[in-house]
Amino acid sequence: MKKVTLLSVFIYFFSILNLGCGSAATNSQNGVQSVANLPTDQNELDELKSEIKAINTIRAVAASSNDLLTILDYYADDIVCIREKKQTLIGKDEVINDSETWFEKYQEGYGVIFETAEVFGSNQLLTEIGKMIIKDKRGIIIDTINYMAIWKKTEGKWLCIREIKNFGPDVT
Repeated sequence: MKKVTLLSVFIYFFSILNLGCGSAATNSQNGVQSVANLPTDQNELDELKSEIKAINTIRAVAASSNDLLTILDYYADDIVCIREKKQTLIGKDEVINDSETWFEKYQEGYGVIFETAEVFGSNQLLTEIGKMIIKDKRGIIIDTINYMAIWKKTEGKWLCIREIKNFGPDVT
């Protein structure tokens, strides 16, 4: 019951955020607002998904080699990371402090893989649903993290502005 309620809250939150943050154009004839710049077909969404997957590949390599600066390059300055049973992180400074603990746990040589399951939105604001898989030096999965990220294109570059993480079941 608790999981269903939490999932409902997340869906509601992202629905409101996705609608509220999209650029809107007003139809002057009837005053109705419509969301502008939405992908018109599946091909455009697939292209946008490929862009996010390429970023996640860079982030995975950086995480596997404890390269925090490269990871931070894809976060907005005002990033908000909501994490299960942990304090919400607001801004890059809090992400940096938390990342130091993360890198202590997952030492260099651990493998990180991002799996992007779905993206939806526009060519300026996307919501991504995915999973991060962490493997030890032997290639054995030691952790999974499900996430939902909101990406905003700023000056031609995708930046993560919001992220919700939900740790998967212990696999060790």
